[in-house]
Amino acid sequence: NQAHEHVKSGKQDSNLTMKYDGSPSLVFGHHPETKKFFVASKSAFNKNPKINYSAKDIDTNHGHAPGLAEKLKHALKHLPKVAPKQGVYQGDVMHSEGDVKYDEKKGSASYTPNTIKYTAHGEEAKKAAQSKFGLVVHQKYEGKDFASMKATPHPDMKNFGQHKDVHLSSAE
Repeated sequence: NQAHEHVKSGKQDSNLTMKYDGSPSLVFGHHPETKKFFVASKSAFNKNPKINYSAKDIDTNHGHAPGLAEKLKHALKHLPKVAPKQGVYQGDVMHSEGDVKYDEKKGSASYTPNTIKYTAHGEEAKKAAQSKFGLVVHQKYEGKDFASMKATPHPDMKNFGQHKDVHLSSAE
């Protein structure tokens, strides 16, 4: 009820976001110091971060967790097609190749990244089914290095490109 009243008030800060249950949560973008594109798990913010610039880095840092390594490799391959040329973002992986079940009769696509089953309809269903990687972006990080980065909610999705291989969504 409070959320409803807040949105009705029309205040500028009345954006609502949905909590997605994707897996894994992923940090990606252009490293603030090296400027190179990377993907990482939330370990990007550890004292000894596991930053991945290549598939070899992923094997070295995450080879003990083959499921995570596979998702990171899909992210590394496909996210540069849509990611802004600068900035660090966080999002939840919703699906990768083979995860989406498309029902042509119903015009729907479904995927279950963790415990919740998501279903898209119409054009969104087609985009999900035709894509190779799906991600919901929910944060942007700002700062000159990882140690000083601060999270900001509601990243501006206008800075992201579009590509048929990536089914990209915002949490708003």
